Amino acid sequence: NSMKANASVLSANINAIEQTANILKAKVNESEESLKNSSTILMEKQNLTESKIQNITKNTEILMADLNKTIAKLNNHEILLNKTQIDFDSLLNKAISEQNSLTLTLNKTMNTQNEVQALLNNSVMNMNNLASTLNKTAPEQANAIQNLEARMLKLE
Repeated sequence: NSMKANASVLSANINAIEQTANILKAKVNESEESLKNSSTILMEKQNLTESKIQNITKNTEILMADLNKTIAKLNNHEILLNKTQIDFDSLLNKAISEQNSLTLTLNKTMNTQNEVQALLNNSVMNMNNLASTLNKTAPEQANAIQNLEARMLKLE
């Protein structure tokens, strides 16, 4: 009897252990499934993150290429600006030189004009002197002409 009772207790304990084992197996299966799902989610997130990193890297490379192009354009603009400044300075120096040359020519022209004016003034003065001399001698010449006319009338 006591052995029957022990066997019965033992059988009950075995059943309880088997139930616990089944519950633990179910929980292990559930945990494995949850771990698989978590792993899948983590892999998807990792793949998405890697994809985003690749996109960021690609966009950064494009931006760097654009930046390098912009820097090259700015360098070209700076070179053109420097060349334009040199050309402008050269043209300005030529203009100043030509203006100085024109000023010199103008000064020479004005000196020549002053000399011509002095010659004209001398000519006018000589003409005035000649006119004065003619005015002084005009009455004598008129008398001489009248005398000649009178003589010619007498001779006729």
